[in-house]
Amino acid sequence: MVEDFDKVWAFTQRWEGGEKISRDPNDPGGTTKWGISGHHHPGVDIENLTEPEAKAIAKPEYWDSAGCDKRPWPLDLLAFDTAFNLGLDDVQAIDPKASTWEAWLLRRVMKHIRVARKLPYEVRKDRWGWLFRCYDLYKTCSGGE
Repeated sequence: MVEDFDKVWAFTQRWEGGEKISRDPNDPGGTTKWGISGHHHPGVDIENLTEPEAKAIAKPEYWDSAGCDKRPWPLDLLAFDTAFNLGLDDVQAIDPKASTWEAWLLRRVMKHIRVARKLPYEVRKDRWGWLFRCYDLYKTCSGGE
């Protein structure tokens, strides 16, 4: 639902690093801030990107494109965070097969495992964060901790 955008954005930023600039040489996204990568947004000045500018990129690109405003909580969270973390293709692949938020999250975990198995070690070793992020999604969706 559209009123959930700020709540969903805040969750995603806990995992994307917010205003911290990332220059991880093993990250194919390149320089990143607010989860907006220089590789995918070559015309954006990532170093000086503000939060309102990042939201202005993320809302149409991920929230609107994944149909989050038409989804109830927590499916809007799962769709947005999946689009942000994995891409819209994965939202479209998971959505028709996931009848509940639990099924969605399980499919996402399995996707992360399949992807990580194919990565070179220097990249794969840092991907435990994907699973911790899924656990945080589980806690948030279930109303726990």
